[in-house]
Amino acid sequence: MDYLAHSARLGKPSQSYEDHVKHVFVEACRFASEVEKFAPKYKGFFLKTIALAAEYHDLGKLDS
Repeated sequence: MDYLAHSARLGKPSQSYEDHVKHVFVEACRFASEVEKFAPKYKGFFLKTIALAAEYHDLGKLDS
């Protein structure tokens, strides 16, 4: 079964849960890497924290 993260609306197509989670993870990690440039003390730790948050942030969408 394919789950949806977003239904089609306002002229935008629906988005599968898998595609959404992958996109959020990649973008969150990209942004976190940019932020780390300004906080070298937290390099690595910040990215790992954001990566975990991004990976799990939509898990509730699968709950009936």
